[in-house]
Amino acid sequence: MKQILSLTLFLIAILFTSQINASSTVNNLKATTKVHVAMEQDINKLKLQWGQLFSVARGGACTSETFLPDASKDPNMVEDVNDPDAVQSGWGLTRPSFNWVKKWGFGDAAYLIDYLEPAFLANFKLEANHILTTFSKIDKKNTEEYKDSFDLKLIAPKGNNLLSDADFKQISKKFSKSIWEKSVNTCQLNKSIPLWGYYTPEDADDFAYDMVAKYDMNGDGRLNARETILAVIWNNKKRDNLFCHNCFFLLGKQLGAAFAFLDCEGKGYLTAEDMWEKLPSIKRGSDSYNIFKIPQATSIRTSAVNDFILKNGYTVDGGVTRNEFISGVLLGMWDRNVVEEKVLAKDDDSRAMKKLRWTAKKTDIRAAAVAATLKKQKK
Repeated sequence: MKQILSLTLFLIAILFTSQINASSTVNNLKATTKVHVAMEQDINKLKLQWGQLFSVARGGACTSETFLPDASKDPNMVEDVNDPDAVQSGWGLTRPSFNWVKKWGFGDAAYLIDYLEPAFLANFKLEANHILTTFSKIDKKNTEEYKDSFDLKLIAPKGNNLLSDADFKQISKKFSKSIWEKSVNTCQLNKSIPLWGYYTPEDADDFAYDMVAKYDMNGDGRLNARETILAVIWNNKKRDNLFCHNCFFLLGKQLGAAFAFLDCEGKGYLTAEDMWEKLPSIKRGSDSYNIFKIPQATSIRTSAVNDFILKNGYTVDGGVTRNEFISGVLLGMWDRNVVEEKVLAKDDDSRAMKKLRWTAKKTDIRAAAVAATLKKQKK
């Protein structure tokens, strides 16, 4: 209940109003848009959120304006018609290779996600579980108005009645009867997407069909837990501040407020330097996995923020915009905490594998070894 109350405080929108001016090209931007925060009360609302998120004030020298970089690339273009690794599905659909899915929660970026999870992971898991539970309550059955285009019966071999896991494995070794039965089908998506306010392209004829086609990685015609949460995060990146249900809206507001705090100069994007200098003051309720409290941290763990930016930045060379920062943190947590069957439990480290990076006392294993080597070299 406390988690829900705490997160609800972030329903307060970051209200921006217009005054649009052209700006010079910066860091490979096609253009930028200058947006003035019109009323002092908007800043006061942000200050309230900043007080809950950070242990220090933002600083009097920080601007009350921000720039909105124009996107030069579209991160939502997940399907490549010339994808050499695309495969033909049983329903006649050409399925993408999913090469666009990155290791958002792993590599050097894992250390940054380790650091941020104490502040945001509980709310992420709360919302992810709510999304899956809500989907599970929607009827999967065909109706006169809408029928599931990815019904497995359409591609099952003759005589296969899909009664056992072996029947599913006969179609594909990747298929699992138990996972498929709990997964989201197009009938459920067709009923929910219009009501929940998900981003939908204007030219979409059947967006429920498109969602499964884009995010069904194992090819069983439905979206399992991992595919569903990925779809929710990636698809709704374009919604920005527009309200939607079951889409991490509240957590997105929380992360958006954090971005505004970190973007002291109002550039509209964060560099590795911005993140490295200001993230140490975020309130995490824990001193565990602190990449900023290790000897020679600057020379050892700056790669964590650099890797995060490389994996999530599309608009600005060497930076992440507000939407990219929000989705980057969400994708990092998704990558480590959601599997095909479910959202992992609170202390389940089976996928994040923090124990490979941190000791039982939460000391950075590799950084401590490097620091010890550097110390010896100075003697």
